[in-house]
Amino acid sequence: MVPKSKVIEFSTDSPKTMSFDCLTAVAFARSIGLRQKGAFIAFIQDGHSPATQVEHPNTNQLTNIMTDEDIDAFTARFTTITILSAETGLHRNTVRLAPKIAGVQPFTQNSRDYGGIYLREDAVQAVSKKVLNPEG
Repeated sequence: MVPKSKVIEFSTDSPKTMSFDCLTAVAFARSIGLRQKGAFIAFIQDGHSPATQVEHPNTNQLTNIMTDEDIDAFTARFTTITILSAETGLHRNTVRLAPKIAGVQPFTQNSRDYGGIYLREDAVQAVSKKVLNPEG
């Protein structure tokens, strides 16, 4: 007879054990300037960004973590004011103003607000225009 724990251990459907060298999705969201409670988790659940679902070893609850691959996939398509400020070296207020002036709105789908997440292409273009033409 095989113990249930061994069956679960070898099951391909069982969640991965949490890796502590990866950020939780919530911690990643805070690190990129997103503070709206639940907005980034909703963003993930709606399929806009990959995340790796794992079982927390202490609580046995499923949680989302962001692996390097998940973060790369997110930043390839999306950005935030915090990310753009770090990438460009510009003050966050300068970066925050650029999309507003260019009429670039944060990403939404079906009227769902995910906070300050922008499509990368649109936001980078807006910041580039602001840097090249600081008067307007």
